Amino acid sequence: MSKLVWRVDPKPTGPYRSFQHRNWPAAHWHGSEQPAARIVCDVPYHPTIARTGHHPELRVRVAVPTGDGKWEWRQLLKRAKNLGEAKAFAAEYFIQHKDYIR
Repeated sequence: MSKLVWRVDPKPTGPYRSFQHRNWPAAHWHGSEQPAARIVCDVPYHPTIARTGHHPELRVRVAVPTGDGKWEWRQLLKRAKNLGEAKAFAAEYFIQHKDYIR
């Protein structure tokens, strides 16, 4: 199985950084920049919030290929309480659906 590589958006910089929000982590396949999964939450990402767990439940969306070279986002029904759990849900999904691995 190909490895999921998780990344967080870079920290905002510049004069308008207070108006910019970071996205929660997103994953792509090792050796490819095609999206595989992303974590979504109702509050913007901040490392302290993510580390302490003071955020609403996290939702996991996975990229499923449609067959014409594109993909669609599908949201998993399970909700995660922290980042580690959300990443584990995504990995578990791809273990169960090996045909979606790119």
